[in-house]
Amino acid sequence: MKCSSTDHARFDEAAVAAVVRSWSFITTPIRPSAEILAEYRKHFERSASQPILIFGATPELIDLALEVGCPEVVSMDWNADNFEAMRRIASREWDNVTFQHGNWVVPIEDLNDRFGCVASDAGPIFLSFPEQWQGISAAAYGYLQSGGRWVSRSFDWPGEAQPFEAYFQRHVDDFEAARKTLNREDELTAFKALTVHIRLRSMQNVVDGHGMIDQQEFARRNDQAARILIETYPDPAFREVVDMNLLRLVRPRPDQSDLQSVVPPELACLPLQKMGFRTEVWHFSEAIPNSGFLLAASKP
Repeated sequence: MKCSSTDHARFDEAAVAAVVRSWSFITTPIRPSAEILAEYRKHFERSASQPILIFGATPELIDLALEVGCPEVVSMDWNADNFEAMRRIASREWDNVTFQHGNWVVPIEDLNDRFGCVASDAGPIFLSFPEQWQGISAAAYGYLQSGGRWVSRSFDWPGEAQPFEAYFQRHVDDFEAARKTLNREDELTAFKALTVHIRLRSMQNVVDGHGMIDQQEFARRNDQAARILIETYPDPAFREVVDMNLLRLVRPRPDQSDLQSVVPPELACLPLQKMGFRTEVWHFSEAIPNSGFLLAASKP
């Protein structure tokens, strides 16, 4: 299915509303920060005169593509409801944004050699490594014009001695120290950020040698953190944040997450280099040091 952002008849309103609400609980670093968007901007501006393809519908990326003046913006996802939800969250009008129904790892020949840039904000984390990472790399290579760029953020955690529980307590202590000077609205925002950081930390050191996440341990850590936070902060508003960010977010089943892989940059580059891309990596510093990177790959 291909439709414009104004083709509302195709959307399930209840599903769209649910996604909009869930995103209201998510902060950086799950959502891209100003630091990360500044780096995306550099790559988008290099091909601002050409069409751009976004894998997924991250509103910050689509808004940025519109802001730099890309003449055509296409969002590819397998869920039109998600696209519509992101449109409603966005800060810009998406009247000229096109939704393309598709699977990121299955090439669509009609899109080949069409785009100056293909981008995704942490999209590959939902894919298995290396098979599906190879699939998305091959698809992106086909969609790009010669000289075009594939740009994507990803996460990675170097092995560290401290257990998850130590990081959990440190984040809670930081929140407790900060909340004393916050008003109610800012306190709730800070608590949302606390749960987001805990969620990201729960992926640290639970991946195998191929970058695949141990689903059961990941779920156990989220459940453990949720129980402690609910007991410590019985406020109903805080309880809802815990429920949305730790117990529901991309968890189709209690013991499973839609997140699949956390791949270090030296491995993440391999599928792209195999396709013939020239790769470069930029590490970002905000939120959790050394926890993520932006991977850019140029098609010869």
